[in-house]
Amino acid sequence: MNFEINQFNSMLDSFNYMCGSFAGNMVSNLEKMQKAYNQAVCLFAEQEKALQTQLASQNSLQKQKDAALSQFEKTNEDLDLKIQTFESQISQLKSEVASLQQQIQQLNTSTTLHQAQISQTKQAQINPLLIKKHSMYEKMLRLRIEPSFASIKLVFTGISKYKPEKEFWAEFGTGDTVTVIGISNELVGVEQFVDECQLTGNFGLLVRRVRRGFSQQYGQTK
Repeated sequence: MNFEINQFNSMLDSFNYMCGSFAGNMVSNLEKMQKAYNQAVCLFAEQEKALQTQLASQNSLQKQKDAALSQFEKTNEDLDLKIQTFESQISQLKSEVASLQQQIQQLNTSTTLHQAQISQTKQAQINPLLIKKHSMYEKMLRLRIEPSFASIKLVFTGISKYKPEKEFWAEFGTGDTVTVIGISNELVGVEQFVDECQLTGNFGLLVRRVRRGFSQQYGQTK
């Protein structure tokens, strides 16, 4: 009887030991599992935080892109509006320039007509006066005066000692200024004679200068 009890106690102790060992292993395993779970949770939390940070960064970048795109579109709209305004201003300026050019052309035409009228009036006044004033030279200087609308031609004879009938002539414009239009023979100093006439207003002096010049240069020619 005692043997059976002892054997039972021994079996019970073995069972308790096995149960204690199993329980210890279970606790150890549970602790390891809990630690692994906690580590996994921490890792997941870190990854989630990193993902949230990355997502926030992407959202911020997207907002910046959207803002830049919006600003670009607004800038383009403003630029288009400015271009339209400039084109309108350019068109208006072209119209104003064309109008001014037309006015200038009309003014030039009017000025030209006015100057022509003044020139005609001067010629109407000057030419008869010159003809009358210098008619006395015709016989004395053997001079023939051939007036026209805008010029006067002086034709001299008796210049050449050997050919007194040979004609030497000089034609002068009688507009606002006296100018040499043409001359039969080269005459030294003729431009100076004209300048002197222009300065003094003495056309008779010009006639005498021209005849004297012809006589000095061509009086002895055959």
